[in-house]
Amino acid sequence: MHTFDNICIILYEPQDIANIGGVLRVMMNFGLSHLRLVRPVPHDSTLLEHFAHRSAALVAGIRHYETLLSAIADTSLVIGTTARARRGYLPPQTPRDLVPALLAETKAGRVVLLFGREDFGLPDEALSYCHRLLTIPTNSLYSSLNLAQAVALVSYELWMAQPAQADTPAGAVPHPVPARFPIGEVEAAVQLWFNTLQSANFVTEDNAEVIHKRLRQLLLRANPDHKDLRLVRALAYLVLRSTRRRP
Repeated sequence: MHTFDNICIILYEPQDIANIGGVLRVMMNFGLSHLRLVRPVPHDSTLLEHFAHRSAALVAGIRHYETLLSAIADTSLVIGTTARARRGYLPPQTPRDLVPALLAETKAGRVVLLFGREDFGLPDEALSYCHRLLTIPTNSLYSSLNLAQAVALVSYELWMAQPAQADTPAGAVPHPVPARFPIGEVEAAVQLWFNTLQSANFVTEDNAEVIHKRLRQLLLRANPDHKDLRLVRALAYLVLRSTRRRP
């Protein structure tokens, strides 16, 4: 299952060690091996093996981060999970609809499946780093899923779709694999433009957060290549220079 080598599960502020252990068990069930935790509940990592037997290798490989940006800086595509559509973002897709394109993207770089807190999911700030959103269809009268359940459903769809990637039917059109930059490089361009707009007095205390998020989403949707990013940076420097020359 070499395709899964470039798939990373990230749990954003998980609140219960049992859920982290449950996710590890699911990952073992479906051949996933990369887990990152952003500000998890304090826990003794040795206890995780009680929830997922024979998971010592996965537990040893867990990476911890203080910020979401540091956790995704070396990745190229982030899929955020949400229970509902969010204003200002592309409509969420179901796992079954999204998985074929997701697997194709693993050929170009590391893909993240991002899951939020047990109590309120992913905050808007975290979603602003996502290229696409994913929603698991459930009964509208009781839509809440346990964290490990959500990871299991998405992982199952990955597992079932993966064999089809090895034997593409003759005449089938493969999913295009766009070239993507690591999130860290895109974020550097976002920050440069944000600083430029601040220097031009376009950013105020009231709109700073919204502008920062919209700049990030704009560049993520544009999916700039190397030349695009170089042009974006050059334009920002030109604007910054002109604002500094004003009397």
